[in-house]
Amino acid sequence: MTQDNIYGKKPEEIDQLLRKLGYAFDNFANDLARGVIIPLAPPFKDYDTYNGNLIGYYQQFFDKYLHYLDQIDAQTWLFINCAIEAYIEKHRHIKVSFNLLQEVNELIDAIMGGITAYFNGLPSEAYQVMEKAFLRKEKHLLQLIPQIVYQGGSLYRVRGKCNIKDSKELFHTPFELRSKCGSYRYSIVGYPSLYVAGSLDTALKETRITDTNYSAIRFATRGVIQCADLSLPNADLTLWERYALVLFYPLIMACGLKVKNDKDPFKSEYVIPQILFQIIS
Repeated sequence: MTQDNIYGKKPEEIDQLLRKLGYAFDNFANDLARGVIIPLAPPFKDYDTYNGNLIGYYQQFFDKYLHYLDQIDAQTWLFINCAIEAYIEKHRHIKVSFNLLQEVNELIDAIMGGITAYFNGLPSEAYQVMEKAFLRKEKHLLQLIPQIVYQGGSLYRVRGKCNIKDSKELFHTPFELRSKCGSYRYSIVGYPSLYVAGSLDTALKETRITDTNYSAIRFATRGVIQCADLSLPNADLTLWERYALVLFYPLIMACGLKVKNDKDPFKSEYVIPQILFQIIS
């Protein structure tokens, strides 16, 4: 299979070829999205009972993930890489080399290198390791991160307190009060961040509010807001979406683990998402 066999075909034709020639990859990606591969499926509940540290959990998860990828034959990987290259050349008019297996391994190495450096007391090195991986090959990984675009829609924020009259209390902490800002999944200590959700229901779930004792605010987006999207797709996946999901699934896991100990001042589960936040912001 070469790029010439694929170039010029419509996306739906490439999808048909994928189901015929790349069914192993196709099935794996779709099962991954549906969360039916139990050892890999969120919310990664085995982490709750894992006795080692976060580095150990990452490593054993990545080993499992790569084992699944190893079950897909070389010809299928060749087809996937050629299909993506042809798709990009046709629609973006640029030639880019793709090697999904290599990219997955490079991303895993960056995550492991970053978390290990951080645990060794070297946060700047942790950032550099991750940044280097995302920016190499003309920002290849950075440009591949799935995005979601908000334009003219509504975003919601809630607080667990009734009858808040001043809307400022529902905004992020003022910068002059940055000393009060703690460490959160996608924000670092001392840097106020605005956490919003695409629906009121999601905002309540994210803040763990289960009663009616809360106040809410709705933000209307005036311009275009582009956000990195590390959620699992909930619809039929295109070839591009399957490629991106398989590539970034190790990052989805590394950024999505539930915190084991809420009351601890340092939450190791926040290290990788915080580094990612700094890279893409």
